[in-house]
Amino acid sequence: MFFLREMQPPESHMVFCQQGRNREIKPGFKINLIKMQRFICYIYIITMLPVSIAFGQGTTAERVTIKNGKELIDGVLVVPAKARQAVPAMIFLGGSGQWEIVDSYLKDPSTSYANFLSFYLEGYIRRNQVAFLYLNKRGFGRSTGKYGKTSLEGRASDANAAFEFLQNHPGIDREKIGMIGHSQGGWVAMLAASKNERVAFVISFAGPTVGVKHQTLTDYKNQFDCQYGKGSKSNRKFRRKKMELWAGSVIGKLIGGSAGEYARMVKYDPKQALLNIRMPCLLLFGEKDLIVPPDENVQYFKKIFHGDVPGVFTCFVGRKLNHAFHEVDNGCVGYMESLKKPESRELQLFLQGWIEMHVMR
Repeated sequence: MFFLREMQPPESHMVFCQQGRNREIKPGFKINLIKMQRFICYIYIITMLPVSIAFGQGTTAERVTIKNGKELIDGVLVVPAKARQAVPAMIFLGGSGQWEIVDSYLKDPSTSYANFLSFYLEGYIRRNQVAFLYLNKRGFGRSTGKYGKTSLEGRASDANAAFEFLQNHPGIDREKIGMIGHSQGGWVAMLAASKNERVAFVISFAGPTVGVKHQTLTDYKNQFDCQYGKGSKSNRKFRRKKMELWAGSVIGKLIGGSAGEYARMVKYDPKQALLNIRMPCLLLFGEKDLIVPPDENVQYFKKIFHGDVPGVFTCFVGRKLNHAFHEVDNGCVGYMESLKKPESRELQLFLQGWIEMHVMR
């Protein structure tokens, strides 16, 4: 991997891939750093307080319904309450599984999508006048259809329908609408953007660059290694799971419905979507992520471009971060347990710097 300056986006986003660093801080430097942080905080309060009073830092949340063919997609649009001009917007696409996003946001914004968006994005966009559109997948909340019957192409189509909705919103800057996805949502964000050259930017949180089959098998292998330890028992469980997945894909093609979810997606490979991306794209990975391991995903990505990665891509591997972007010492730590761990301030700063460079300018 290539290494750049810590916590700063590159002057040009042509370098792939930066990794967070584990560095020791000498006691004297730590004291100076704390003083510097306090000084910056005082300056921020003095200079930004009048701006906060003048423009307002509050937001309004509006429940919206977006039509895409025969389907209706449920969403909540969070916009700056007192913006004096059209603002940039981000469309958020959640991962796979039984995730309901919109109602959880309306009931308690602090718990939106397992809290990580609150830390990495929401505070920043509230301060910087950016709109945020959360979408429910088909079959969740007020969205029609069924998630189990939806392909990745279908989810990408819903994302681009949301893009068109924002294009016609009077409070949104039509030139600064981007896609953000987590996990499977990263696949969807990249696929949607590859089909829509008007998308201004893409941010992928642990979105795989490998195909569905590769990612699924890697996930199960790591699960068994965590549960049984690396060895014969884990290998036996993995071989059995491979057979189950193969049988499920065959049966799913015949039966259809929710049983066909894996069958519909198993052959998907994001290669062509990545080759078609022309806008700034940030790929974020966690060092301890066992669901989307960074090493193999970065390697596969480079192989797609034969080592000559286009300048629109930036990559960051967050030190000690798992799939939920919380800091853990061991990737085998359970998901719910990991939510008690801290998020990464280093990644937060890097992400905000990238947004300043590629979205806010």
